[in-house]
Amino acid sequence: MDMVTAGLRFDGRTRWVLWGSDEHGRDHVVFAGAEQTGEITDVEPAQAWLRRERMTLDPYAALGLWNWAGDVAYSTGQPWHDRGRIRDRCYDKLFAANVPWFFDLERHRPVWSPVQVNAVRAVLGQAVHVLRTGFGA
Repeated sequence: MDMVTAGLRFDGRTRWVLWGSDEHGRDHVVFAGAEQTGEITDVEPAQAWLRRERMTLDPYAALGLWNWAGDVAYSTGQPWHDRGRIRDRCYDKLFAANVPWFFDLERHRPVWSPVQVNAVRAVLGQAVHVLRTGFGA
């Protein structure tokens, strides 16, 4: 498995890990021995939104938190319930906001229904728990 060093800005500090995909294309996170250089994903704006310290959800931070949680859950054997019709639609909106050219758009600003806001809050809240558990916080 080819691994790269990656940083995650979460809970007020940066945690460094080794991250990579296995032969089946599934991402893994290894928590020990990572050198402190590499790309950093800052998910703190999404955490601030969860704490209601921010009015708007940062789509980059939200997608990063969602994706990191899936990788950490898989790597640590934790349950991760991020799928379903509404949650899939929310993920697609965040993805489109991050890479609008993938959808042949110049820019995408998602419009969220109250049900979708609640779904994103639930997934990201679960994501915070997964990361805290995975990082031993």
